[in-house]
Amino acid sequence: MNEAMKNSHSALDVGEARAVRLDLDVVAAGLCCAVGQRLDAASPALLANLDHFQESEFQTNAGDPVRVARLPGEKSWGVGRVAKWLAVAVQDALHAVPPAHRAGFDPAECALLLLCGDVDDAPGTWGAELFTRFGELTGLRFNSQSAVLPSGRAGFAALCSRAQRLLEEKDGPRHVLMAGASSLLNARRINQLLHDERLQVPGNPDGFFPGEAAAAVLVARGQGGPLGLRGVGAAQEAGNWDGAVPNRAEGLTAAVRAACDAANVRVADLAMRVSDINGEAFYAREAALAFSRLLNGGRQLVHITPASGLGEVGAALGPAAIAYLWHRASRASRPREWPVSTSSYPVMHMADDRGLRAALILEMRPLWANAD
Repeated sequence: MNEAMKNSHSALDVGEARAVRLDLDVVAAGLCCAVGQRLDAASPALLANLDHFQESEFQTNAGDPVRVARLPGEKSWGVGRVAKWLAVAVQDALHAVPPAHRAGFDPAECALLLLCGDVDDAPGTWGAELFTRFGELTGLRFNSQSAVLPSGRAGFAALCSRAQRLLEEKDGPRHVLMAGASSLLNARRINQLLHDERLQVPGNPDGFFPGEAAAAVLVARGQGGPLGLRGVGAAQEAGNWDGAVPNRAEGLTAAVRAACDAANVRVADLAMRVSDINGEAFYAREAALAFSRLLNGGRQLVHITPASGLGEVGAALGPAAIAYLWHRASRASRPREWPVSTSSYPVMHMADDRGLRAALILEMRPLWANAD
């Protein structure tokens, strides 16, 4: 690993993504998760609201098995396990690069920005080790401006901001691969989540199913296509997930408004929303309050929740959601209740336990609109 990669943890600041206009178009994407180890398999499964939750060897204090969203067939654990899924997702994305881009595309000239769990989820060197193991598995080498951001799922806002900056540089890369990888399936993490009563287990319906996944999204500027990223906003929420401080949804409300301002899109023009809501009532209530305020108590947006099929996958959620939307928008068949128009603006929002709230405004130009 080069020196730029080693020092990248301090080079990326979550605060840099407070409000940034984006001009990023999705060129290709890949996804490896419990409902499919390729995006072509996972996308229809998510559309059909399928999941692969199963009982595991992890147990509650009462001896009940914890249900998880596990990828099959891999016996290794830790960084090596996640590196394998990341390799699958990245190669899935690279195989999906369209012919018009393949001629001038070289991974060595592409920057890889990797989002992984924050310091509460893994040791501080975990992300760098994941990047190294991934390189060893694939033999792929990326641009020296590649970086790791260990900030969890809401850190996807900063990842998008960094991708925009790199692509704007005069001598910067022509493509950026935005990836995320995470696994909550380890004894230390499961035990902590059980202690905090965060998991959905017998006696606690207010929780989530832990999972694992990796996703990768290749972006470039000015490419058109079915899905683009147009603006990102981030803000801080004072309310805590444990209820110690009341949550008034002010952070999420501010993040969505900042993203809309950056993208030059009115809140009233938002077509649907995609979120990291995972089954915990705290975050569901917060989002409901924020959008009631944003939409003045009016219409309800179609709401897509990838965690319903993926489980809680942490840092992989943002790239996975983008991959899913891109794949659906690239098809001639429109999912029921999705916008019909030739161009629409979905909003994606994410949160973390430290109070960071992030929102992303997308522009969807689906193939089905042209087919109609």
